[in-house]
Amino acid sequence: MAPIEVTSILFKDYVDEGSVPVDNFVVSNSKLDPEQLKDGEIFVEVLYLSVDPYMRGRMRHQKSYYFIGGFEPGKPLNSGIVGVVKASKAQKFSKGDVVAGMMPWVTHAVLDDKAQLQAGLQKLDKSLLGKFPLSYFLGILGMPGLTAYGGIKKIAEPKKGEVALVSAAAGAVGLIVGQLLKHVYGCRVIGSAGSDDKVQLLKEVGFDEAFNYRTTSKHDALAEAAPDGIDIYWENVGGPVLEKVLDIAKSHARIPCCGMISQYDLPEDKRYGVKNLYQVRTWSSF
Repeated sequence: MAPIEVTSILFKDYVDEGSVPVDNFVVSNSKLDPEQLKDGEIFVEVLYLSVDPYMRGRMRHQKSYYFIGGFEPGKPLNSGIVGVVKASKAQKFSKGDVVAGMMPWVTHAVLDDKAQLQAGLQKLDKSLLGKFPLSYFLGILGMPGLTAYGGIKKIAEPKKGEVALVSAAAGAVGLIVGQLLKHVYGCRVIGSAGSDDKVQLLKEVGFDEAFNYRTTSKHDALAEAAPDGIDIYWENVGGPVLEKVLDIAKSHARIPCCGMISQYDLPEDKRYGVKNLYQVRTWSSF
């Protein structure tokens, strides 16, 4: 096998505030020779990679971000991938295995035992292959799907007939959350999104109500869609939306806090300070 041309997307430098400019990502080309594999190594071709909102936090100059740390300037970006093993000298993997894990943004990579472990690399269930597009393993069958499922089961605990609001409802997680709440749990589901096309999508997949927060008053939209208040709010955006929801949340409402994307590009002194946190309280009796 001749040397393979490898394309990588490198992270240039940290951006602490504002949008990350396009020129902060650098395309780099190199070559790998699969014939030079050592014992324990595998050669992987990346087929799909995931672009997720949490990655913005890894582009700031800080010591750590959750459990995975920030991106390293001059090195490839890193996220969830689906790939196929093209060659193997490792006992755990064979040529042709379809795998998923956290890997660099490269078209091809050689992974030794340590890199395989760091990537959390695992073979996809062969019984599922061919039944779904492989990209689903980065979506509904991957991290976004697990996030939606876990947040609903452990925090939202929905009951039939409850009213739920999902912000950023056309996103990877929000779209799954809304459909589960509607079609599995029987909730009345309201979605907010940032364009008319997204609003149309939400209605097509079963949301009871949906509105474009860029062109519609959040106050008016929620007053009309949920006049008696909200039982569940799936939080993806933060800022004034969270503040509004706290004003209309019913007693014992649940708020799975998945993200606050409206604040990610802002410096600390410009982030929105929610003014009505006094609405969040716990009553105890003895």
